[in-house]
Amino acid sequence: MNMEDTIRRLNLLIVDDDEMITRALAREMAKHWHSVKAVNRVEQAFAEIASGQYHVVLSDWDMPGGGGRAILDRSHIPVVIHTGGWLETLRRNMNGTIIVQKPASTKDLLIALHQAAKKSCL
Repeated sequence: MNMEDTIRRLNLLIVDDDEMITRALAREMAKHWHSVKAVNRVEQAFAEIASGQYHVVLSDWDMPGGGGRAILDRSHIPVVIHTGGWLETLRRNMNGTIIVQKPASTKDLLIALHQAAKKSCL
């Protein structure tokens, strides 16, 4: 199954405290994913993840409420980190977590998310 066929069946949760970024990402990812939900707070992300509806999380790293680290620690589904900072430090300390530098192209995000989705449900 190719990448597009795979992700069209899956649900994506986007977490970023910048509302402009979540809106733009949600709008772009909705063209490719079965379902996309965007939230702006880590606490909201915890509730959404607990619902069991999502296959992959795309999360900013640096946010109030623990940020991407808290989401990684509490998520039972794969998390792709989408960050504008500390990229080299993160890569050295994340043990296989997929990290994408902001701003990322749609293609780069889709590839990273597809790789994460393969870990959880394919």
